[in-house]
Amino acid sequence: MQVKFKDVKQLKEENDCLKSTFKDLNSRLSIMEQHWRMSNLEIQCVPEHRAKNIPNIITQIGNITGTKICDADIHKCTRIAKINPENARTRSIIVKFACPRVRDTFGVINFNKRNTNEKINTSHIGIGGDKKPIFVVEHLTPELKKIHALARATAKKLKYKFV
Repeated sequence: MQVKFKDVKQLKEENDCLKSTFKDLNSRLSIMEQHWRMSNLEIQCVPEHRAKNIPNIITQIGNITGTKICDADIHKCTRIAKINPENARTRSIIVKFACPRVRDTFGVINFNKRNTNEKINTSHIGIGGDKKPIFVVEHLTPELKKIHALARATAKKLKYKFV
């Protein structure tokens, strides 16, 4: 009987050790994932048109915001799949710039602050019809996106002006 208790105790200790290792590895992986995205931006709500070339859209946004983007500055750009296919929102564009400095100079925030009545929208990139806002955000990992969404929801609930 004592041997069984000893075995159970040893298994519990091993389980605790494995849980701790898993937690540590998960944390390290999350940090590495975000580090891998440090040169990326996510551009949301750009309507999908077959005739529209994604690098041209990025260059147009750069020109509008006062950032000269050349082909060498864009390492890769693509639309990503939706998490929820039923969502009516268009697929986001992920842009991987050549380096984080290029990403940091992509001045959409400053443009929107200077133009509060005419923030960046579809008309700026040559898409006719109703003006729809375009959002440019950091390319966060899914885990960090959830945390960010929860923070915004909490701020809205508590009527905070800034998060």
